[in-house]
Amino acid sequence: MKLYIGADFVPTDINKSLFEEGKGEALVGKELYEILKQSDLNVFNLEVPLTDASTPINKFGNNLKSPTKTIYGYKALEPIFLTLANNHSLDHGVEGLTTTLELLKKHAIKNAGAGANVKAAKKPFIFEKEGIRIGFYLCAEHEFTVASCHTM
Repeated sequence: MKLYIGADFVPTDINKSLFEEGKGEALVGKELYEILKQSDLNVFNLEVPLTDASTPINKFGNNLKSPTKTIYGYKALEPIFLTLANNHSLDHGVEGLTTTLELLKKHAIKNAGAGANVKAAKKPFIFEKEGIRIGFYLCAEHEFTVASCHTM
């Protein structure tokens, strides 16, 4: 089994057009792109909500977000699994998270670490290939983005 794990993978002003155009090789470089395309699963942290709405929450620090069109950059790195348990998942409120989850579902991108409620947010992701199982349990520091009985 070939599994590659990265860290925060975020569209920025510099690379946003590459994400929007789905140019995976230009995003990560030719050598890494070829490695990722041969893997069974590529794991990255989606550190921003994917939304076109501007619904920033009141918080200390940056409210991150990325346009929904940037989904194509993530699709270019399939097979991909995105982790969502982080301190920016609710930067644009429930609307931003909901848009993100719907977009990931529409594009069949595996993800875990966030959801409509605590049960959904705590659900682990289990990847299995040729009898080998790897589990991912995702959590984040207790901040304003933590799922609770009052989430969504």
